[in-house]
Amino acid sequence: MSATGNFIVDDIGAVVTLMKGPIFTIEFDDTFTGYDVPYYKYGHRKEIAKRLDEMNRSDEDKNKKYPLIALRLDTVEEISNGIWHFNLNIAIVNFTDRNYNSEQRYDQVYKPVLYPLYLRFIEALRQSGLFFWDAESPIPPHKKVDRLFWGTGTIEGNDKQIFSDPLDAIEILDLKLNQELKTC
Repeated sequence: MSATGNFIVDDIGAVVTLMKGPIFTIEFDDTFTGYDVPYYKYGHRKEIAKRLDEMNRSDEDKNKKYPLIALRLDTVEEISNGIWHFNLNIAIVNFTDRNYNSEQRYDQVYKPVLYPLYLRFIEALRQSGLFFWDAESPIPPHKKVDRLFWGTGTIEGNDKQIFSDPLDAIEILDLKLNQELKTC
């Protein structure tokens, strides 16, 4: 449960919902105007992969998977001095062509889709009013990793796909967010 009385999965869901609205003025980001995207799921990676596979069997749902914001569970939550501290891992994912090379991935997926969604996500965190972080920083502390053809990583790249669909992703690792702890 989070400080808002919701669960962190719901609070991140509220942030993703904000990403669909008219609050964004990022000049180059008109890619998703009029669409109900991004979609949102949370769970362990295998669970999310299974749910996406199940969606492939439905004509109605198979085209409502990507782009996707996925909150990877389990989450690390620490409570101290009246503050709820979260350390989250989130993936911003989009369908790709398994035959693309790195240049094609950046030109076709990262630049037009994933980077604008990453910026939208960070802006939605700011504008949601649900979280705070060090006032000196305009964005919350985190690590950002571009995952070309998202899979199980090795030194030489991704060896094994986690998902059935070919995907490119931006992973946001160790996203540090805080909330005030509210008592009932």
